Amino acid sequence: MAIADWLRARYPTEMTVVIQHWYENLEVGEDAFSITLNFGNQPEPLVIPSTRCAPSSILPSNSACASSSTKTMARMRTTTMAATTTPNRRARPRSCGWTSSASKPVSPQLALFFRQLLRGPQAISAVAPSSAALARAMAAPLVPGMKVAEFGPGTGALTGAVLDRIAPQDLTLFEMNPDFAAHLTAALPGVTVHNAPAQEIGRLGGHDFDAVVSGLPLLSMPEALREDIYAAAFAALKPGGFVVQFTYGPRPPLSPDICARLGLTVATGPRVWRNLPPARVYIYLRAADGMRRYAN
Repeated sequence: MAIADWLRARYPTEMTVVIQHWYENLEVGEDAFSITLNFGNQPEPLVIPSTRCAPSSILPSNSACASSSTKTMARMRTTTMAATTTPNRRARPRSCGWTSSASKPVSPQLALFFRQLLRGPQAISAVAPSSAALARAMAAPLVPGMKVAEFGPGTGALTGAVLDRIAPQDLTLFEMNPDFAAHLTAALPGVTVHNAPAQEIGRLGGHDFDAVVSGLPLLSMPEALREDIYAAAFAALKPGGFVVQFTYGPRPPLSPDICARLGLTVATGPRVWRNLPPARVYIYLRAADGMRRYAN
C-alpha cells in the first residue's frame, strides 16, 4: 500500500477509508486502485492493492462527490505494509502486482468482484459475493436433469453450487455486466452464458426451463422492473417451474400486488446467517401449481 509517511505514522497497522464527502482521481486497475482523499483539509493520494482490501459496507449518501455523480459511500478496511514512499513526499502510483508474505492473495473472482464494485457500486448492490452457505441453500431445490437459468450470476458465487446438482449443458446464465459475463464464459465450459438482461430469457433460452435461480438485487430495483423480470421468468418456466430468490430484507422481495397480478405464491426458505449480510431464501411458483415442499 502506497501512502505518505505522515499517514503511515498516524495509522501504523490499520486504516478505514471512507469514500463519501470528497474524493478525486479514482482509478481502478487490475491489481490496485488509486484515489485522492482529504485528511484534515490536506489532499493525499493513496494506492491500495486489491489484495489488501475488502468491502465491508455500501451505504447511500446524499453528499455530492467532486469527481463522480454516483452518490454512494464505500468503506474499505486496509492493512498498511512496509514503507513504500519517499520521506516528506506524497505517494505516487506504482505497480502493485504483489502481496505481503503475511497476506493471502484474494481469488481472481473476488478481485474481479471488488473492481466492479468500485466502478459501479449501485449496479453491484452487494458488499461481498454470496457465501458458500447461501449458494448451497439456493441450489438445494434443484435436482439432476433440470434445465435451469440463473439471473445475475456475477462472478459465479452461486453457480458452483448449482453445477453441483445439474450438468453444465443444462444451465443458462443471464449476466448484464460484460466483464462478469466474459469471466463466466471462460471459467465455465459447457455452460451457456448470455451477456443480456433477465427479461431476455424467453427469446434467448426458450420456454422450457424447470427453475430459475436469481441473485438479482430486487430490493434495489423499481417495482415495475421486478414485475417485468418475474413475468419473463414465469413465461419461460414449464408448469411446476419455480424461481429461487434470496434477499437481505425482512420481507419477500415481491409485493403482494405483484404476486397477485402474476398469479404467484411464495414459500419461505431458510435464513442463511453465514453470509454478508445474512440473507433469506424464498421460492416463488405459480399459485395454480399448488404449494410444494422443497428440501433445504
